[in-house]
Amino acid sequence: CSHMFASCSEFNQPVILPDSLENCKDMFSFCQSFNQPVVIPPGVKSCSEMFSRCKQFNQPIAIPDSVTDCSSMFIECDVFNQPIVIPHSIIHCHRMFKDCISFNQPVTISDSVRTCEYMFSGCENFNQYVHIPDSVLNCNHMFSDCKTFNQPITLPSNIQVCSNMFS
Repeated sequence: CSHMFASCSEFNQPVILPDSLENCKDMFSFCQSFNQPVVIPPGVKSCSEMFSRCKQFNQPIAIPDSVTDCSSMFIECDVFNQPIVIPHSIIHCHRMFKDCISFNQPVTISDSVRTCEYMFSGCENFNQYVHIPDSVLNCNHMFSDCKTFNQPITLPSNIQVCSNMFS
């Protein structure tokens, strides 16, 4: 079902996803008017770019333990501001909230995550404490262009890339 409703700029109807679904990649990307509750089925593995550029999307989302990729999941969701729990199955969170201007919620990064590059980049209102676990290897641009961010940070002991982390 990847790209299922992609670029349906006016689409804003309820959707019930089947339990057999495994891939939600780009499912609602560029659905600029979409703002409906969505339940992600328990077998889904990828939510990459699922709500990317959904300018009106602001619904609670529960990410199931089966998901391993949330990269760019909410990129450029201008009004998205819901708490998120990142389950222990997630490995990729890069660009997850990039350019979510309104986003300012606590985020718990699980100890399975490896990539956080650009995770909060451009989140102009983001100012929450973020624990970065030792599993994270890449924090490149993680908080770049976060205009109000002012929280303590402890870098992971195994960090390999943290260039421009606060640029």
